[in-house]
Amino acid sequence: MHEEGWASRLMDDRMGRIVADLYATEREALLRYAGSLTRNTSRAEDLVQDAFVRAMSNLELLADLTEGQRRGWLCRVVKNRFIDQVRRARRWEPIHAELERSANVTSDPVLADVRLWELLDSVPPRYRDVLHDRFVLGMTSNEIGERLGIPAATVRSRLRLAAAWMRTHRARLLGKE
Repeated sequence: MHEEGWASRLMDDRMGRIVADLYATEREALLRYAGSLTRNTSRAEDLVQDAFVRAMSNLELLADLTEGQRRGWLCRVVKNRFIDQVRRARRWEPIHAELERSANVTSDPVLADVRLWELLDSVPPRYRDVLHDRFVLGMTSNEIGERLGIPAATVRSRLRLAAAWMRTHRARLLGKE
């Protein structure tokens, strides 16, 4: 039993070194690649960080790859995450723009914030929390799910339903009824 623990620790150390070595050798190149995709340093750093978090979750796969294959795997993760972000932004852009437009009917930022909160208050409670957490706090569906004690898939479903509800009730939300 004691030997199994030692072997397991050795394997964990070896796996951890794989990611540490990848980080040391590939981080700068990945940041340049992610920066070329996002044109935004902060978003590029987030993509690279996410790629290394995913690497930690895929240690066994990475252990079987050559150095070049690992580099390619990391680049693919960065690109896939970027594509996911673009798709997500496109899907939510009309709703987010509508919220901002309707909140910004005034040039006074305080009144605009009040209008945004009024809009959120008019959304049914079952959608309000997920909308607030996603668009005001900038949380991911996983983070929202953890906070609310529900699966991330349920959060994404509620966000989709909230968007549909808001489209259906757009005129009332904007005070045009």
